[in-house]
Amino acid sequence: MMSNAPFNPSQIQVSARNPYPPIAAENPNRRLVIPLSYDLASRQSEMTAIYTYTYDSFVLKAKYPELSELVLRIAEVEMHHLQILGQLITLLGGDPRCASIGNGSYFPWNGTAVSYQRNLKTMLLQNKKAEQNAANTYLNQSKRIKDAKISAVLARMAEDEQLHSQIFQECYTHYFPS
Repeated sequence: MMSNAPFNPSQIQVSARNPYPPIAAENPNRRLVIPLSYDLASRQSEMTAIYTYTYDSFVLKAKYPELSELVLRIAEVEMHHLQILGQLITLLGGDPRCASIGNGSYFPWNGTAVSYQRNLKTMLLQNKKAEQNAANTYLNQSKRIKDAKISAVLARMAEDEQLHSQIFQECYTHYFPS
């Protein structure tokens, strides 16, 4: 990733190098809509990541403009994940609402899922942890789901999330050297 090169956020790659597999399902299984809806729009979801990073970019802009831009670039990757999840949910016969599904009901996403952190140290640590959790979630789902095409998409999304976790760690190390 950044190795020994000087810290230059504009040069940091925010998406894993491997191409995304086609957005497809082998055997559309409507039961997969529920876990994917949580990935789309719940407290720990792409929607939360997108707004968290958009908010972070607002509060970082004046003091850390280069970090603000980096976080926005990461948010763009999360928007791509949101689009992928919406397409998968639709392919499976679901409705890609900005809500998660539980007990047959929709639970709308809302802004209380965002931490609205203004402390840079805490922000970077929380974002690193959220990205690692997302990577683990996608990897676990990719192993449990019995659809090779959907599993491949989730595994690829996990690569981006793992990279984002590493980026936030590198940023933490840069801004808070020990």
